[in-house]
Amino acid sequence: LDAYTALSDRVFEKKSHRVDIKGKLQGRFDSAELEQNRGLRKDALLKDPDSPCKVFVCATSKQTGDTVCLTNYRSPRSDNSDLLNATTIWQACRATSAATTFFDPIAIGPFNEQFIDGALGANNPVYALWNQAQDIWGGQLRGSLKCLVSIGTGVPALKPVRDDVLGIWATLKDLATETEKTAQQFHRDKSDLDDEGRYYRFNVDHGLEEIGLEESKKKTEIAAATRRYVESQAVFKQMKAYANNIARREYYSPYRTPFSLQGVPVSNHFVTRPSATAELEKCLLPRRRSQRNQRRIFVLYGLGGIGKTQLAADFARRHQAAFSSVFWLDGRSEERLRQSLAGCANRIPEGQIHERSRNAVLNSEQDLMIVIGDVLDWLAQPDNSDWLLIFDNVDQDVDQGSETGAYDVRQYLRGDHGSVLITTRLSRLAQLGDSTRLKRVDEQLGKAIFQQWRGAELDEISARSEELLGLLDGLPLALAQAASYIRETGLDTASYVRLYKQQWDDLMRCDGESGLPLVDYEQGSVGTTWTVSFKAVEARNKNVANLLRLWAFVDSRDLWHGLLQAAADGGEQWPGWLCEIAGNEVRYLDAARLLLRYSMIEAQESVQGSHMMHPVVHRWASHIQDGAAKREVLRLAVMVVGSSVPSSTSKDYWVLQRRLLPHAERCSWWIGEIYGVGRSFDDIMTINAMHMLGALYKNQGRLTEAESMYQRALEGKEKALGRDHTSTLSTVNNLGALYNNQGRLTEAESMYQRALSGFQTALGPSHWKSLLVMRNMDSLQHAKGIPKTR
Repeated sequence: LDAYTALSDRVFEKKSHRVDIKGKLQGRFDSAELEQNRGLRKDALLKDPDSPCKVFVCATSKQTGDTVCLTNYRSPRSDNSDLLNATTIWQACRATSAATTFFDPIAIGPFNEQFIDGALGANNPVYALWNQAQDIWGGQLRGSLKCLVSIGTGVPALKPVRDDVLGIWATLKDLATETEKTAQQFHRDKSDLDDEGRYYRFNVDHGLEEIGLEESKKKTEIAAATRRYVESQAVFKQMKAYANNIARREYYSPYRTPFSLQGVPVSNHFVTRPSATAELEKCLLPRRRSQRNQRRIFVLYGLGGIGKTQLAADFARRHQAAFSSVFWLDGRSEERLRQSLAGCANRIPEGQIHERSRNAVLNSEQDLMIVIGDVLDWLAQPDNSDWLLIFDNVDQDVDQGSETGAYDVRQYLRGDHGSVLITTRLSRLAQLGDSTRLKRVDEQLGKAIFQQWRGAELDEISARSEELLGLLDGLPLALAQAASYIRETGLDTASYVRLYKQQWDDLMRCDGESGLPLVDYEQGSVGTTWTVSFKAVEARNKNVANLLRLWAFVDSRDLWHGLLQAAADGGEQWPGWLCEIAGNEVRYLDAARLLLRYSMIEAQESVQGSHMMHPVVHRWASHIQDGAAKREVLRLAVMVVGSSVPSSTSKDYWVLQRRLLPHAERCSWWIGEIYGVGRSFDDIMTINAMHMLGALYKNQGRLTEAESMYQRALEGKEKALGRDHTSTLSTVNNLGALYNNQGRLTEAESMYQRALSGFQTALGPSHWKSLLVMRNMDSLQHAKGIPKTR
């Protein structure tokens, strides 16, 4: 400011001519004086890419009229290397100062591009600032932004500059009002920043209207008007708030406590999730005084391992300065919660609660409750409104009863102010306030998480890398565990994929026995993280737990009530728990609701009434059972899917068959895993279900899979019923038809002859099954070019 004051009188001295002999407008003032007062080497470049402080100025290209940002950094959006490597500091200053009618344009860069005043394109460059920052920090900008300050040069009057040239006045008149219009528009667009105390606009509103930019002799009037502006109560409070924001403290809060996340599993490998963070910011960050009239609660719920705790910890660290206090509470049980609350007492400033609580030795339950009461009373004080409470891992359902350690969060919230963040697997808690279900991350973010934990780039070219990301399907805990395992063992990605597919149990168990290698996650690995939720479900309703076990052996992407309809009418072949759920839609919906409550499944957004299970949870659910239990649940899954296959004579049969196909594929995969080649189930109901799976594959044109399933069914029927049983012969006939479709005519003929002989012997030549085989044989003879003999 002192340098400007000393320089301005010399700079703003008029040159003798305003228009040259060609009639072109010249600057009224001599730019030489401005250029000579550098204080730096003439060749000092603006470029400083290693500087943590990013600097740019706006100028206007005389050739195109576009606003150009002259930066000290490389722009991620455009290749600005020509200007970056050529623009000196003094040239950048001249370019942004080359106001039309004030100074002549300046040529910069290897192409001598001419620049004039940046105000012609961006008189208020706040949007240019925002766009430049977004180019650098992308989606992290809003969450990382501490403060944005916009400073104006006074609200101008609408009067022309003297000695103007025709056409210049219209442009300058627009510029006079554009700066405030832009400020108002930005304020509307980014109103949340203002609400959160992160945007400030300072502009002298009265007293500078009659003073032009060039009138350096009126410094006294400028100073007086500015002083009146900053001493007004509203502006003074705003400046004080801004100053304390920058100083990382709230000026109006005597309740400030030291920030600490001691004992919190904070990850140094955390990758920001901008959209989720933005939702937390919108709800929880303190508002201006006039808006602090009620408590703000945000519930972050979702599947275990989806990243809720890490997101909450990042939010607390990122915005600690915005809150007077941040208290992290262990919500896993009521006892843990109470201990956490009592531990907050010694961080509260002296004199604000009883010293007995600040320095308490907890020898009894009564001592504990006294300290908790004092802490809650302190939080409830009306003018102590800017604190943040984080209840982490509130995963026990209060409906289970007090013996589980469950509790009602609302009992620990007094008053009607402050910010509360709850992380939970219980979707039911979403009704406590604003909420969002934290979903799996997208491929780009998943790759970033893997790279952070791996400590190296994920091979983008490798098909195995893409396969691994697909298997883990955006689950942060699974990505972190895989990357850590690969880093510690030196495995390549392909080897991990192989182990994941072939030795999942051993892989997870090995990780668990190594002493919780993921120290940033309290539950260590995917092998343990869902056990708590599953046990809670099982304690509430064993039938629902059994349903989850069953779903582990069918496809995870489309789970609906109709899939169980084969068991709806009961029968001794079905377990009672399944008949109960299948035969009563309300009970099925209750079962789904319980699983949704614990985030074990999620609703299909695109298919009404359908649910889905995360692939990693799906795999885990199949591995919580031992060998005998697996075989039994797989048998039940095959019966459920096979018995649901509609006949090809049913109306719109193909719709249901297409929907059942992924479930048939999953059952087939498990049969191969458990029984291998050439082995099968022993009971006839399951064998018949495999026969129907073969028919499903055949109708869907999957002939290889159909043959495999028919062969298993045939082997099972021959063993259970005998070679000549009519049910066995039906499978033989279907195999013949399949071979015929494949062009394997000799094998088809052999099967048809066996089926025909058996049916005629057992049922007679006139039975419809015998006649069906005869028609099939006629079709075969026609295919072979042999005329009918009958």
